[in-house]
Order: sequence, then structure tokens, then C-alpha cells
Amino acid sequence: EARKAAEEAANAQANSAQNARTFQQEMFDKQRANQEPWRMAGVNALGEIQSGIQSGRFDLPKGEFNLEDDEEYQRRLREGNAFATSGMRHPLSAQQQQGMKEYNRGYATNELDNAYNRYIKKRNLSKASLDTSFNQLAVLAGIGQTATTQTAGNLQNLGASNTKYSTAIADAQSQGAY
Repeated sequence: EARKAAEEAANAQANSAQNARTFQQEMFDKQRANQEPWRMAGVNALGEIQSGIQSGRFDLPKGEFNLEDDEEYQRRLREGNAFATSGMRHPLSAQQQQGMKEYNRGYATNELDNAYNRYIKKRNLSKASLDTSFNQLAVLAGIGQTATTQTAGNLQNLGASNTKYSTAIADAQSQGAY
């Protein structure tokens, strides 16, 4: 009679551990299914980011821009050249030549930026809108990464629980269950 009671107790313990393991697996599967839309949003966004970077979608167009076409640039260049050559009857001194080099270097840098900004403005292009598009996709990719990380953590917890319940089942079996 005591042996039968011990076997029944061991069977109950093993069944309880098996039920807990099954429940843990069901919970994991449910959590994974709940995370899947978020994970897929991240996967899709990451694909769009990669495609956008490769295609130049997030870049402002540069191929059409021609500095020589900018009227303001041409006007300022003419004024600068006229000023530099006005009243020149003798060759420039070394100091004057250095001054002209510095003027041209500064002029080229500033005017290139200014002309490009005018080009962008004239075509209603906006670096901010390109950045916004990229950033929105990056946020979605981050959400997907978070969902994947949470699923991995849940899987790790499931593994630990299954180990614990498998040990409990083995203990129960060693006591005469099953």
C-alpha cells in the first residue's frame, strides 16, 4: 500500500512537471507570436534602409547640380575678379598673391555651399525630409531588434524552465513513477 501511494505521488509529481513544461512552451509560443509583427516590421524596415542606402534614396541629388549654372555664384565671381584686377598695372606682390589665394579658397568653399543650398531650395528638396524618412525606418528597425531580443530572452527562460521540469520528471521517475 505504501509503495502504491509512493508511485501515485511520483506519477503526480512527474505529470505536474510535464504539464508545467507544456504550459511554458505554450506561453513561449504565444509570446513569440505576439512579438512577430514587431519583429517583421523591423526586418522590413531594415531591408528598406539597406535598399535606400544602396540606391542613394536618403542622399540629396548631386548629379544634376552644376556650380557654373548658379547665377548668384557667377555674379559674385565676376565682382571678386573685377575687384581683384581693378587698378592692376603691375604684377601682384607675394602678399597680394597670398591674399588672392585665400580669397579664392574661402570664396570657393562658401559659394559652393551657398549655391548647393540654393539648388536644393529651388527644387523643394529637403535634407530634413530625407533624414526623417531614414529615422522613421531606423525606429522601426530598432523595434524589431527589441522584439527579437525579447523573444531570445523568453527562449532562454524556456530552456531554463524545461531543464528544471525535465529534472523534476527524472527525479519522479527514479522514485518509481511512469
